[in-house]
Parts: sequence; structure tokens; C-alpha cells
Amino acid sequence: MLDQVQKLEKLSITSVVVGEIQKDKGVGQKISEGQFSIVFSSPEAALTSGMWRKSLTSGVFHDRVKAVVIDEAHCITEWGGEFRKEYDRLNELRSVFPEKTAFVALTATATQAMRTEIMKKLQMILSDTCTVSLLPDRPNVIYYMQKSSKKKEELNWLLNDLKTNSKS
Repeated sequence: MLDQVQKLEKLSITSVVVGEIQKDKGVGQKISEGQFSIVFSSPEAALTSGMWRKSLTSGVFHDRVKAVVIDEAHCITEWGGEFRKEYDRLNELRSVFPEKTAFVALTATATQAMRTEIMKKLQMILSDTCTVSLLPDRPNVIYYMQKSSKKKEELNWLLNDLKTNSKS
């Protein structure tokens, strides 16, 4: 989230992170006053009563909020309440924000069954929900291979590891 804030700042978009990593306790008041266009929060900060939840649910920020975006939404089904109980409570945000607030769930790794479960847990009504599913073409990920005349020697560590740890 901190990386995303830095990138947004370079684009002159006001943004901030709330939660344990935020050391400036004055940020809560600034959020309520509507001084940030984008606020990044962990489920714990948004759902646990206290300063961060209060700042997200009051004042100008609350009145102007356009969307609640849940990134890495596959964590809702993969982790759920077993690992981080707040993932099972994300639907509570619907009662905190104005009814017109859009909910967006983003993931690059969810199966169809997982997407259905995510929508159910976030109370996304199928008739009101637009699903966009694209092939996972990741042009920012590249593979690099260097040819060498010493192929076997360079891969001996891998061959030895496979031989040693093979379950054959």
C-alpha cells in the first residue's frame, strides 16, 4: 500500500494508508475532513472500532466516498476467518458507507467458484454486479534466459537438489 501511495503522490493524487503502519495520528482527522482522494486500509483497520474506522465513517470523507475496493479479493476465500477473521466481515462495510457506494473486488487468481463465493460474502447481488474476467496476460512479467555453453555445470545444483529431494 505504501508503494501505491508513493506512485499516486507522483501523479498529484492525494492518498494515505491507515492502520498500524500509520504513525501520524493526525491523519484520521484529515481523512474525515476529506483531504485525501484515496485511502488504503487493511480489513482490520476498517472494521475494528477505533480511530481509523471513525475517520473512514464520518465527515466529508464518508459523504464523498465513491467506492470500496477490495484488492486481492481471493484472500476472502483462501484465508477467510481462519487466518484473518476480518476477511469474513468485509460485508459489514456495506452498512457503514452510503448505499450508493460501489463495491469492487479485484483478484487475478480466483477460480469461478471462488468468484462466486467472494460475491456472496461481499453481498454483491448478481443482477447488480458486472464481472470482468480477462486472461491473465501479464506484459509486465518477463522471462529471461541466458544461453551458455556450460548448461549442465550451471544447473548441477538444481539436478542434485531434484535427485536428493525427489519423492520417486
